[in-house]
Amino acid sequence: MENTAFGSLTLPQMVVSLQKVSDECWGLYLLSRDMLCDRIPPDRKPEMIKKSISCGDEYARRTLMETGRHTADNIQKFYRIKVNFINKLQTNKQMVFANFTSPNEITIMKQPLEKYEKFLSSLSNSDAATLPTVTEVRDLLFGHELYHYMEERYQDEIYTRTEKIRLWKLLCFKNESPIRALGEIAAMAFARTLTQISYFPALLDVLLPFCYNTNYAFRIYKDIMAIRLNQKDN
Repeated sequence: MENTAFGSLTLPQMVVSLQKVSDECWGLYLLSRDMLCDRIPPDRKPEMIKKSISCGDEYARRTLMETGRHTADNIQKFYRIKVNFINKLQTNKQMVFANFTSPNEITIMKQPLEKYEKFLSSLSNSDAATLPTVTEVRDLLFGHELYHYMEERYQDEIYTRTEKIRLWKLLCFKNESPIRALGEIAAMAFARTLTQISYFPALLDVLLPFCYNTNYAFRIYKDIMAIRLNQKDN
């Protein structure tokens, strides 16, 4: 990892580094943020990450084949998804960029996209060219939430719903729970395949918060780079 202090890095520099992070590293980062992370045996995490990414890729390919369409607008119309763009105030402490509401509604927050567009316009052409466009970010947010629609549609068979971890067992009684982070990992892979980008979309976890709270974005970046460094050391 570079010796440069995190706080002195620009967003374009961070994004360039994040585009080189491995899928497994991103998976470990997303798992680390799950409340059930400590319940997962460490030796099972790489397998779960790999299966989640494969699941996201598979359902994205199925979506493209089923719809025969490659744009967010056309896919939305095919599945009759309701997409709402709303002006909900985001704060430094609570940032929600998009969400899915069953059975078929996706909400994308306009403010983060507007802030990001304003930030892009403040950069030089060369720096702006290293970052995703606003349209790309919007399509990634849509793709991510569309995976959660697929989870609902195929909940009895899709890996991220059928893979569960046991919370407790007493005699013949047991309590098992899906791992939410696996759905997040798969949703990132789904969005990547759907939009045909080369990087793992979880870098939006740094990109969009940067426009609200640079210190928070630096902390997330530092966490990801620490996981990457630890992987190289092992």
